Amino acid sequence: MTNPSLWSINKLAAELGMDRRKLALDLEGCKPVEERQIGSRIERRYTLATAVRHLIHRNAASTGTDGAEGLNAREEQARLWRATRISRELDNDERAAKLIPASEVEIEFSAIIKSFVGFLEQIPDILERDTGISGHVVERLQAVVDRERERLYQEIQARVNRADGGTGSAS
Repeated sequence: MTNPSLWSINKLAAELGMDRRKLALDLEGCKPVEERQIGSRIERRYTLATAVRHLIHRNAASTGTDGAEGLNAREEQARLWRATRISRELDNDERAAKLIPASEVEIEFSAIIKSFVGFLEQIPDILERDTGISGHVVERLQAVVDRERERLYQEIQARVNRADGGTGSAS
């Protein structure tokens, strides 16, 4: 059984975005962790750290630099690979109905808030009619309901702005 933390030349080439033949040449002199005879060829397997370290040193020796440029390119390649993987996972989760598109959440949330605000606005009228409270108390209650409705609106807007990076594009 092979060690999953070891990388073949093909797997390294795919991960690093390099041609496998060029990578095999660049890895000459790097001691593989494992070698296996497969038919007429020899498969060499490396740890990712050993292979990348060897490539950086080889690049530094051939260009006369400290190798940082190659490291940044490799870091960028790894970052892009992770972003692609995350995007694929999100797409798969959405297709599997594990995620709900934000637009659908916004529509449902808006309907709930609209219903709740409608109820809040009816409270003063209901209390005036059913309990016979004075006009002054109804006005005071209406002011409190209006203030709380506005506070709720401001809180929702602040959360939406935080969620979408401050553009306020959500409805």
